[in-house]
Amino acid sequence: MDSTESKAIASLRWMLDMGVDEAISDFPQNRFNRSHENLSSSAVNSRDNRVTDKKKISNTNIKADPDTITHKEKIILANNLVKSLNSFEEILKGIESFKYFNKSFENKKVELYEGNSRSPVVVFQEPLSYSEEIDDKVNCNNKKNLFVKIFQSIGLSPFNEAEQSICVISTLPLVFRDTTKSNSENFDLMWPFLIRFLTVIRPVAVIFIGNTVLENYTDLDTLKKEDSHLRDLQVFNFPSLDVLARAPKRKRLVWQQLLILKETLSKRKI
Repeated sequence: MDSTESKAIASLRWMLDMGVDEAISDFPQNRFNRSHENLSSSAVNSRDNRVTDKKKISNTNIKADPDTITHKEKIILANNLVKSLNSFEEILKGIESFKYFNKSFENKKVELYEGNSRSPVVVFQEPLSYSEEIDDKVNCNNKKNLFVKIFQSIGLSPFNEAEQSICVISTLPLVFRDTTKSNSENFDLMWPFLIRFLTVIRPVAVIFIGNTVLENYTDLDTLKKEDSHLRDLQVFNFPSLDVLARAPKRKRLVWQQLLILKETLSKRKI
């Protein structure tokens, strides 16, 4: 993926966060509950092409040299690795030992997770420390406070191991100032690990903050069909914290989804 394409994708994701794809509505938009028939044929064909490419590559011998291996081959290695990871701790160690993430002397390591690893609610989001690389400390603290208040509004806590805590997992293993290519490719490599977290934790609900997950929606559909423990998994997609901070009216959509989550949890009696 070249710089121009990466910037275009980053721009599109920003526009999706801002709601360019949504009609004005009083109801939350849960894209993951849409049927495949409502998706454009071009999107489905694009996904089919990626699957075909993956099958072709899986039949080749992949060299393990990070300097010569292609990005697609790295993704295959990540998918192969996660199959052997059967606990939360093993997944964390797998991420830390995976040598194919894009790295540099300037990138910043992040906390891979916070909260309760046994929580029925898993939240995937860009690490809050990511904001420190591209934002000032005041805005970073404001977004962190906003994140806490979102979940405290329904009695959940993000950052401790109490029973009412959520499990917050980073969608990036480290962060770059280059928000186009390096972080985007690392998210691709993290995706198999994120899916594995769901398989191991078996949550009631998963929340993706931001729209980086949209192109991978079929993986979630497949997971729910193949894993009986996740058949009733509720999937929510919140706008990014940047968007919520700039566009407070969109908090209403988040609140409506939080009420659905609260009702689900109350039935479960956590």
